[in-house]
Amino acid sequence: MRLVSCYIAGFGRIKDFSYDFHDGLNGVLEENGWGKTTFSVFIKAMFYGMEYSRRKELSEREHYLPWDGGTYGGNLTFAIGDKTYRVERTFGKKDTEDTFALYDADTGLASDDYTDSLGEEIFQVDRDAFEKSVFIPQEALETGMTDSLNAKMGNLSAVRDDMNNFDAAIKRVEDAKKIYASRGAVNPGKLIRVRNAISECNEALDKIPALNSAFEQKDEILGAQWAEYHALSEEKRVLLDKIAAQSKKEQELGAYREKQVSIESAKETLEEMEDFFAAGVPDAETFGVVEATERDWAVDRTRLAELMERLPDEAEQKRLEELFDDYDVQREDIERWNGEVRRIHALQIECQHLQMSEEDRSLLQELRIYFQKKVPTADELTETMNQASLLAQIDGQMEALEEQYRDAEMETKQLMRRRKAGTGGFAVAVLISLVLFAGGVVFHFYTLPSTVTNLVQWICFLGGALLLVVSVAVVIRSRIMDKRTRLDAQMELSDAARVLEEKRQQRVDVAATCHEFLQNFLVTPTESLQQMVVEIQRKADSYERLLEAEHKYLDQTAESMDELSGLQVSLNASLAHFGICYDENLEDGGDADVILDRLEKDLKAYNNLLDDRKAVLELKQLVASQEDVVRGFVSKYPTNHEQSYHEQIQNVHLTAEQYQGLKGRLERLQQEVAEFEERYDVNEEVEGVEELQAKQAQIDERMAQLRDMTAKGKSEIAEIAEEIQQLEEIAEDLEEYRRQEKEIEERIALLDDTMRYLRQAREVFLSRYMGPLRKGLRRYLNELHITGLDPEQVDLDMDLNVLLQSNGATHKAEFLSAGYQDITALCARFALIDALYEQEKPMLILDDPFTNFDESKIATSLDLLGKLSENRQVLYFTCHESRMPKDA
Repeated sequence: MRLVSCYIAGFGRIKDFSYDFHDGLNGVLEENGWGKTTFSVFIKAMFYGMEYSRRKELSEREHYLPWDGGTYGGNLTFAIGDKTYRVERTFGKKDTEDTFALYDADTGLASDDYTDSLGEEIFQVDRDAFEKSVFIPQEALETGMTDSLNAKMGNLSAVRDDMNNFDAAIKRVEDAKKIYASRGAVNPGKLIRVRNAISECNEALDKIPALNSAFEQKDEILGAQWAEYHALSEEKRVLLDKIAAQSKKEQELGAYREKQVSIESAKETLEEMEDFFAAGVPDAETFGVVEATERDWAVDRTRLAELMERLPDEAEQKRLEELFDDYDVQREDIERWNGEVRRIHALQIECQHLQMSEEDRSLLQELRIYFQKKVPTADELTETMNQASLLAQIDGQMEALEEQYRDAEMETKQLMRRRKAGTGGFAVAVLISLVLFAGGVVFHFYTLPSTVTNLVQWICFLGGALLLVVSVAVVIRSRIMDKRTRLDAQMELSDAARVLEEKRQQRVDVAATCHEFLQNFLVTPTESLQQMVVEIQRKADSYERLLEAEHKYLDQTAESMDELSGLQVSLNASLAHFGICYDENLEDGGDADVILDRLEKDLKAYNNLLDDRKAVLELKQLVASQEDVVRGFVSKYPTNHEQSYHEQIQNVHLTAEQYQGLKGRLERLQQEVAEFEERYDVNEEVEGVEELQAKQAQIDERMAQLRDMTAKGKSEIAEIAEEIQQLEEIAEDLEEYRRQEKEIEERIALLDDTMRYLRQAREVFLSRYMGPLRKGLRRYLNELHITGLDPEQVDLDMDLNVLLQSNGATHKAEFLSAGYQDITALCARFALIDALYEQEKPMLILDDPFTNFDESKIATSLDLLGKLSENRQVLYFTCHESRMPKDA
């Protein structure tokens, strides 16, 4: 594959630039800033397009956008095999604005051999891989493995991680084997620990027969103890029943004697109480009525005292009577008068605020000055806005007409140049005719007559004559056509100049009309007439709004003053009497709010006075009737009259309750004593409760001993059973240990096989993939003959990073100088290119890669570049003659 030529319409700072490529080394020597990197990026863009990114940082697409805003792109002609293609691309600010076209350069027809993914289809790698291989930009010689390079080289990265971690993998396998097979005394392997556990399990299982025998003996002893315990429990239950029955009988006998004593005492007390209730024992209903009456009497006395204290003094009562006796004032009247006062205040505030704000008055004054010459109508503003829009439209048309005029003028000049070029062709034709005539004369006069010479002679004469006639005819026809074309071009140029002049005059007229209108106003000058007209429209609207507001305020103020006067007259007439009483005469500037506030309070006090007088009269009558009921009840009984009526009533009530209770208790005791004498023989001799309880204590002591012995036996049996169960579980553990032993032995065998296969796989991989790359790297380093750097000590890893072997250790290329780093990176690039493209050799693009090299390294590198260009096309850019190949 090779490049043939290119044309750059616009790319970065390069514009209207053509370049023809040749086989071998193509050197481009230009100073910094000429656009060498731009040229190399253009070639890459022709194959891969321009990436589009939404990131904020400057993208490659934005970086190479033409500075003058012209066409962004160009074309590139290249050859593959025996076919030649021309790819044309243009780019926009977004990838959706890009265009792509591919043509067969030999036929000129569109080709569908490749799509817009041209680079991927030709080189079989993506953009990133292209930049990591044949495209070598300045200050970026290092390469690296990408997914596309990986696919091109046979999926190298699919095994890269395994190879990079090979030593770690081998170590992990060995460590795993140690975990299972180690024979150390401190930390033995799992296999040794499992086998030791198997031995311990076998020793433990030998104890099971002896434990079973001990378990049976303990169980027999525990059964005998349990039978004795149950027999004692039954004996104790029978004894407890006897104790309970005897204890109940003894308790009832004691209660019988106490009840006989209580009967005698109750009879004596009842005789005394019958004297107290000589007038009769009141029932519960009578007590309820008397007690409720006494409580109500106390409450009503308290309420009466409170009402008497709450009444105002005589002077205040007299004042209220003078204020309201002759005037019927209700709560609704005061609320109505308060509403009138609030309305008066509202109208006063409204009259104060029915004025324009200071800001609006100031703005209205400014607008009066602004429109002192003229207040524009809506039609005038619309017409002026249309004129301003027309003026902007005319400016746009003039730009297009000026461009059209320049194009016509340029076309006329080109026609004149073509006319001059046409005369040269006619002169050549005349010269050839003269040569033919001269040849005919020579053959006629200076050669021997013969058929051949005569034929040649006539051919020369006829050819010269025919050529002369044809040339004259062509010249005549060409002059006629040129004249006609020139006339058309001159007419077109004249028409363009005429139309342009008309538009200029139209613009002058429209601009004059607009400025004549704007002179009537103190408008702020701006670049846009439309903005000035909009400013006038906005101020005219504000002016009209403020005038309407001013008229509205004046109308509303008159209506409010009339309503205010009527309300004040009505309120003064209604409150005149009360204003005099409160020394707040409204005619002399009294405050209606103060009058209404005091009037409302006094009306409330007057109404309360009337209600309290009525309540006092009713309570006095009720208290007198209650007193008669309470005194009549207390006088029937011999109570302590020094006590309060409430205490005397409570004493009577309590004595009545005691009398009724004692009488009922006496009846119950007499009945219970008779029933006991019927059930029991009070003189019978039986075994006492204390003797029965002594026998119970002996049984309890023996049962406690049996419980302790049983608990201890159960504990011993549980321990034996637990030990037997643990040994049975050890039997299950023994089977598990034997299974683990088998698995560990199989796993150790598997780890041995794994280490053997890993070592075999590593040897096969290194010989298949990395060998050619390392061999190519060292071959190119040998050709450079670099002092101080042994090519055999240079290596590559799976990510194509250059490594350096020194004193048995591996170091990265960063430990080398900048020059050595660039040399090794360049050789790694060349080795990668050889491995990637074994058949079709792509071109190499180098953008001044030797800037960090000294003179000797530059010379050897240029020699290597020359050798590479023998079998492939190389495009080399530099800015200094010292880095320019001599034969480029």
